[in-house]
Amino acid sequence: MNSFQAIKEAKLPTGTPGRMTVEVVRDGRQLDLEVPPISGFKVIDNGIGLDDANYDSFNTAFSPHKLSRGGKGLGRFTWLKAFAFARIESTFKDDDGALLTRAFTFDENYDVDDLRGLPKSVTRHATGTTIELVELRPEYHGQCPRTSEVLIQKLIEHFILVLMDEECPAVQVNDLGLKHNLKEIFERDYKATASAYPFEVGGYSFTLHGFRLPTSRATKHKLVYAADQRSVLSDRLADHLPNLTSRLEDYDGKAFFYLGIVQSPYLTEHVNTNRTDFEFGNPDDAELELPLSDHKLIPKTDIRASALAFVEDDLKDVIETINSVKLDRIRRYVQEEAPQYRMLLKHAGSFLNKITPTPSRSEMEGILHRELFLRETELKKDSTRIIREASKITDYESYHKEFTEFLDRYNELGVSALAQYVQHRRIILDFLERAVKLPEDKKNYPLEKVVHQLVFPMQHSSEDIPSSEQNLWMIDERLTFHSFISSDKRNNGKRQADPIWRGLR
Repeated sequence: MNSFQAIKEAKLPTGTPGRMTVEVVRDGRQLDLEVPPISGFKVIDNGIGLDDANYDSFNTAFSPHKLSRGGKGLGRFTWLKAFAFARIESTFKDDDGALLTRAFTFDENYDVDDLRGLPKSVTRHATGTTIELVELRPEYHGQCPRTSEVLIQKLIEHFILVLMDEECPAVQVNDLGLKHNLKEIFERDYKATASAYPFEVGGYSFTLHGFRLPTSRATKHKLVYAADQRSVLSDRLADHLPNLTSRLEDYDGKAFFYLGIVQSPYLTEHVNTNRTDFEFGNPDDAELELPLSDHKLIPKTDIRASALAFVEDDLKDVIETINSVKLDRIRRYVQEEAPQYRMLLKHAGSFLNKITPTPSRSEMEGILHRELFLRETELKKDSTRIIREASKITDYESYHKEFTEFLDRYNELGVSALAQYVQHRRIILDFLERAVKLPEDKKNYPLEKVVHQLVFPMQHSSEDIPSSEQNLWMIDERLTFHSFISSDKRNNGKRQADPIWRGLR
């Protein structure tokens, strides 16, 4: 970002394009590895250089020099958090237009009064800066990209809003003997599918930029929150949109992953000092305010909810195809295994997006059961409300219309319950048929207790067995409405006569 800003500040003459080069330095000592790990970077630009104003800012902690451009005055300290030291060599113009250079090492022992930072005359003919970040610390090896492709992807994602600027300079990444043009890659694989959606949250304007990235450039769908034209935080879209758990296919059959970038003056204003997080509001505390501020903090959930709506709209064509396949799968499951959910099919649009693209049997059962429960709960609330308000209603036509609509929804659930009830009885009768048959490999019929357990569990009474675990209807439907039953209970160590069987025999 320093290089981007330095090139813009240089105001290069017409015909002299801004140029940046990122050279990847790999650990040459590990010759046994096909791709040696990254140990450092060299960043070269033809920007304004480290002139007196920029050098003074470099030597000042929390410098406000770049505050208007999002600078926090701490960037160089993060170099030493991840690297052993940095080498800086920069050429700039003095007030008279003469070219000067300064070169020094920045490490934990850096002294602002070190004479090596004093400017010297130079034979170069242009301004520019070279910064070498040397010896990546061991604790960051695992976080550093291993391949050029992943490094380029992360660079583009981090600076994607800068790359969208028409005046963005050319950026080249050199690694393993190959040269990669970042702008060309961005134009081809990112910008070609870009979309933009403005929205508002809490009185602030936000913009969602959406990109369909080829699978060679990404491995998951993400929503990134940016500040000062740089990414800060990201969410896995699969955690909020189940349709985005795997790669998607465009209308032409090309696979892609979705990248959404959210930016706003609010995010820029509320990014923390290290640019690793934002000051968000607590959704459970609507009155939370910033100290010495006249406005409320916005919860991240509110921003994300608005952005997700536009993500779904941006992917509407793809999601409709996915949902169509899911609906066919659910229909087959309902027809073949779960007819009690048939009434939910016409309401599928309200829950299809909650299911993954290739739902398992247990997932379909879970979501359908939940939807049925929610509808039952809603109906109970409506019935209570209608009865409570009935005495206050003077317009019979309005009451009759509302009550009729309620009955229609209630009858749907009744049909569902009946289907489940009939299916349960069929299963019990199948068990009974097998229980009274002589098995092919045996000479004796099953014991009476097998049938007994089907009708009513032995050594229990109606006081400890729920109605769902008794099948007295197999004998007589009227027995379902008994007042008390004791089945095969023992009294003083002796078995009691079973009142059910005694009466039937």
